[in-house]
Amino acid sequence: MPSWVSPPPQDLGTKRGGKLTADQWRTLATIFLVLTLVNLWGNGSPELKDRLDNFISLVIVTKYATKRRISTQDIAIVEENLVKYLEGLKTIYPRHNFTINHHMSLHLPQFLRRLGPTHSWWTFPFERFNGVIQQINNNSRLGELEATFMRTFCRIANLKAL
Repeated sequence: MPSWVSPPPQDLGTKRGGKLTADQWRTLATIFLVLTLVNLWGNGSPELKDRLDNFISLVIVTKYATKRRISTQDIAIVEENLVKYLEGLKTIYPRHNFTINHHMSLHLPQFLRRLGPTHSWWTFPFERFNGVIQQINNNSRLGELEATFMRTFCRIANLKAL
């Protein structure tokens, strides 16, 4: 691998490994899993090849959607492969429950047309903030969660001010 590509964590998949950042997921999916799955599934059964093709459609969407410059043709490639990926999910994994994120992904080409490359509007900083929120202990009682977040953030802000 090139020196500028960070390898996935050694303890990936274990509790000790923790959660991957959005950028780590992108690198894992678009580089390391491509190499691994092509080796594992490339010469396999038709079902495995279908799974590989489906995954590659998602990788194509990711690679094109995260380019720093994007053309109308690039957006068409994103749209085509996004639909292919979602239809593949439905066919290959018929019991798969689609989520709101699957629906929202269908709006990605529209966002690319209106807002341009994702680098100018993606939400990695907010994703990082979501990671901080996930680490806050809470009692899971409705109505108290917000107060728990508020107290925790105030506590953190006060500590940083020292």
